[in-house]
Amino acid sequence: MKKLLLIPFLLLIGLPLLTIAQQTQPTINSHLVGRVIDSATREPLPGAVVKIQGTTHVVSTDIEGKFSFITGQKFPYKLIITFTGYEKKEFVADGSPVEIKLKDAQTQLNQVVVVGYGSQKRKDITGSVASVPALALKQPIPSLDRALQGSVSGIQVTQATGQPGAGVTVQVRGVNSINAVAEPLYVIDGFPTSNSNSLTDAGVTNGPKINPLASINTSDIESIEVLKDASATAIYGTRGANGVIIITTKKGKAGVSSINYDGSFGRQEVIKTLSLLNTNQWEALRNDALVNTGKTAQTEAQLNPYGANTDWQAAAIRKANSQNHSLSIFSGTERTRLAFSGNYLKRTVSCKIPILNATQAV
Repeated sequence: MKKLLLIPFLLLIGLPLLTIAQQTQPTINSHLVGRVIDSATREPLPGAVVKIQGTTHVVSTDIEGKFSFITGQKFPYKLIITFTGYEKKEFVADGSPVEIKLKDAQTQLNQVVVVGYGSQKRKDITGSVASVPALALKQPIPSLDRALQGSVSGIQVTQATGQPGAGVTVQVRGVNSINAVAEPLYVIDGFPTSNSNSLTDAGVTNGPKINPLASINTSDIESIEVLKDASATAIYGTRGANGVIIITTKKGKAGVSSINYDGSFGRQEVIKTLSLLNTNQWEALRNDALVNTGKTAQTEAQLNPYGANTDWQAAAIRKANSQNHSLSIFSGTERTRLAFSGNYLKRTVSCKIPILNATQAV
């Protein structure tokens, strides 16, 4: 009798569990297999990453370049394929199997990079060399070392003060010494240059420290390369122990003449200030504090003998304008190259401190 009662009890427990198990089984709508190869040599590309767009389905190709998907997505759907040294590709899969061809990223691997002993293609370089993007050099910046900020990994750019044109500190992969100079070596068109802020003052004998690199017109810069590893020391010796920043300026080309103008205007304004007490409110607060401490409250003449009601934030803050104008002329023949450029930069900040007013001609 007990056995007969136990069987219905087990059925009552097992049927819901069986139903839940059936409901949680994933839905399979397609099974995709494919192969990723080189478009030129048709060699398989092992390790290529294949992802279904808009999902978290990601697989990598095996040693033969093959991959497979068992997914709930229905045909057709878009695949995104990436592989180091090859161009990213989007491929629409409308059936199985598929064959995906990737093109060699010639523009990246064949890019010419300036190093200490000449120019090389990026694919032939074994050391750690980083290039500043061309877009960063087109921004209206006061000095070329500001172009390094946020553009190259492993480089830290800091400014001690907010004064326009103030010197900055550049560190490549951290500080290598406690007592020695941690600044990298700057090489401009093959000539090593010092960027020591301690040697450059705004005055004749003293004054605020300024950035010597701010005297170089950023519109004249063709490229900036950063040597970050031991190869810098092999070329420049101990001077390159903190890294080397190689700067190449623009030059005239044979048979090509051009006149270029670049100008920009900007405005800075403080959109929110602190809510401070006026003179009457401060007098009331002062008297309340005196009374609460058992002292005699002061009269208005004692608290504010001059009757002043100054807004010190308005006295210290202004609307700051900045403008930058650059004109360059390039020309040349088979034997001669000509490059002439001029730059005018005027920059103020919201706080009423000296402005940066610089004129350069090369």
